[in-house]
Amino acid sequence: MKKITIRFLFFLVTGLFLHSCQTEDDVTNSPQHELQSKNYVSKSLWKEDEVFIKNVKQIFEKNLNKSYFIHKYGEVYWNYAMSFDHFDESFLQAPIVKNGKVEHIMTVNRIGNKIFFSKKTDDSDSKKFFQSLIFNHSDNVSLKTGSSRAFSKGGGCITRTVTWTWTDSVTGEVLQVDTFVITECLPSDPTPISDCLEEDCTGGGGGGTLPGGGYPYPLANMGENACDKIRAQNADSNFKSKVQNLKSKTGYSSESGFRVGAAAPGSGQSGTQYQELSNKPGTQELDFRIFPTTYGIMHTHYDGLIPIFSPGDINLFILLLQNAHANNIPLNNVFISVVTSQGTYQLRGDGINIDNLMLYTDNQIITLNEKYKEMLENPNISSSDLKKGFLSFMKDYMKIEGAELYEITDDDNSKKLQLNNNNTLMSANCPQ
Repeated sequence: MKKITIRFLFFLVTGLFLHSCQTEDDVTNSPQHELQSKNYVSKSLWKEDEVFIKNVKQIFEKNLNKSYFIHKYGEVYWNYAMSFDHFDESFLQAPIVKNGKVEHIMTVNRIGNKIFFSKKTDDSDSKKFFQSLIFNHSDNVSLKTGSSRAFSKGGGCITRTVTWTWTDSVTGEVLQVDTFVITECLPSDPTPISDCLEEDCTGGGGGGTLPGGGYPYPLANMGENACDKIRAQNADSNFKSKVQNLKSKTGYSSESGFRVGAAAPGSGQSGTQYQELSNKPGTQELDFRIFPTTYGIMHTHYDGLIPIFSPGDINLFILLLQNAHANNIPLNNVFISVVTSQGTYQLRGDGINIDNLMLYTDNQIITLNEKYKEMLENPNISSSDLKKGFLSFMKDYMKIEGAELYEITDDDNSKKLQLNNNNTLMSANCPQ
């Protein structure tokens, strides 16, 4: 039986917060008689991704060498697991308790259709936080909780606080105030295995296409993947007619496109809606305005433009993802496509952590355009170098972790394009 492996995970901590919002609730504590239970029952003081926590708990227990794990580490207190405002089945932390004390913090990340179990290394504040949350219970204690979210250019962070106020049961005098803080930021990619959850270290590591192997996660719970979505589009006569319309316009002197979305509530319409894009008044630029129901953009790059996505297109993709997140649109619906005389491409990424995305300013896009042209503006560039150059540009300069590039051929087949660790262009055909 495959065993669970635990590896060290490093966190990207960003020092410059560009935006932050603060909420705070006062709560009167009530005794908790059952810290653990066979079935997951959230005892967190915040809203958590309970679907992900339940699924991970099930996978963990199915693959666990229980006697070894409990003897070496302790027991995972799933009821206190936290997803830190992630609700896309991608991230959680859970305390590991031994002899009435939080000894370790377990982190679980989903990347694609696999999850990775890790042990947090810099965990002293986290252990104090969870220790207070689980064990600081008394009739003479009142609890105040706080939560703040901060964004920076490198990613996003969530900070949670608990403040316990100890009072005299007779006089009501404040005897002691303790505040505990935990901050979690954008996690890095899984690192090589450093520690194991089973005695012989045989599980989880090595094999597979991702570092450390990982454990399969039931993506069926999350809907269709990118290949499924593209295949469905290619079978849709309405969508195909829009693609053919755009292909006929790549020789124009300006861009053309369509806005794609769901029917607006109360409109009497149903199914996917396509709205032809118009130019901004007095310009040759398309008006890429999006609405709460918008989840996709289709557009051309006419001959003379670089025949793949531009920095502005990538920024628009970020906006589409943020819009979908804000309006409860499944992220696997979100896409942006570009049609050129040399090929058709889509950007997708249902595993992207929206909290880590920031829109680029107009001035930043201007600077990025210069680097983009320097790398790709060559009329003699080969198709493979174009794709490789774009992926390198997006990775090095716009850093959207989890964004995926797909190429759609004239025979309606599609393939995922990516760079391996040696920066070599790789492709994987989508199932037909």
